[in-house]
Amino acid sequence: MILAKTIILGTHNTLRWIILGIGGFALFRNYLGWAGGKSWTTLDRYVGLFFTITLDIQLMLGLLLYFVFSDLTRTAFSNITFALGNPTLRFFSIYHELLMGTAILIAHIGSSYGKKDISDRDKQIRTAIAYSVTFLLLLLGIPWTARPLMPNF
Repeated sequence: MILAKTIILGTHNTLRWIILGIGGFALFRNYLGWAGGKSWTTLDRYVGLFFTITLDIQLMLGLLLYFVFSDLTRTAFSNITFALGNPTLRFFSIYHELLMGTAILIAHIGSSYGKKDISDRDKQIRTAIAYSVTFLLLLLGIPWTARPLMPNF
C-alpha cells in the first residue's frame, strides 16, 4: 500500500511538469496562430488533445490520492472544522480539487473548439482563451509551498 501511494504520488508530481509543458506549448501555438493569422493545423488539434488526455490521467491519479491514499484528506474528513481552520488541510481538501476540476473542464471546452466547424481564427482565439484560463487555474491549484517541486527521487 505504501509503495502504491509513493508511485502514484511521484507520478502525480512528475506529470504536473509534463502538463505545464504541454499546456505552455499549446498556448504558444494558439497565440502564435491567433496573432499571425495562421491556419488551424492537425498539430494544434493533437497538442490540445494530448493536453486534455494528460489532464484526465492526472485527474484519475489525483482521485486515487484523494479518496484512497491521502492522509491529509483522511484527516480533513475526520474533523472538517479543524481542516477548515488549517490552511494546508483546507487547500488539499477543498481548493485544490475545485481549481483543478474547473481547469480540466475548461481545458476540455477549449479542446472542443478545435473540432467545431468555425473559422481557423476563431479556433485559435477560443482555444487560446480557454487554455489561458486553464493554465492560470493550474498554476493557482498547484501546491507550490506544501509539496516539493520535484518528486522524491
